[in-house]
Amino acid sequence: MKKWPIPTTVKQLRDALSRVPAEWPEDSVTNSPAFQALVSQPTFSIIQQLQNENTTDPFLVELHNKQLMGTLSYPFSVVHGLVVHKGRYVLGPTSRLCLSIISEFHDTPSGGHAGVKRTLARIAANFFLA
Repeated sequence: MKKWPIPTTVKQLRDALSRVPAEWPEDSVTNSPAFQALVSQPTFSIIQQLQNENTTDPFLVELHNKQLMGTLSYPFSVVHGLVVHKGRYVLGPTSRLCLSIISEFHDTPSGGHAGVKRTLARIAANFFLA
């Protein structure tokens, strides 16, 4: 029977709890947008709330108005009624969705409690906080 090593330092214990090896490569395949798209998609309820914010949040409404006037500049665009920044959904500076998004990407079974670094990377791959 194989014996698993017992963590002897705080760092080893922290790594064991977060399930992130200390030598996790920064440029690993899991940081690629293609991989993150497979495992990181916002839920339909978040998209519905984001659609609502796109019609009520002053910052997002202003971007929609610029789109209508033809003055919205890159990297912003409007896709299917939602403001995006380089392909990521834009959250206004006063968005109430931040906590819901963090919870969705961390607490749900699909989120998988992946640790701070990977959770934030997955959120940043899908959302842009203005």
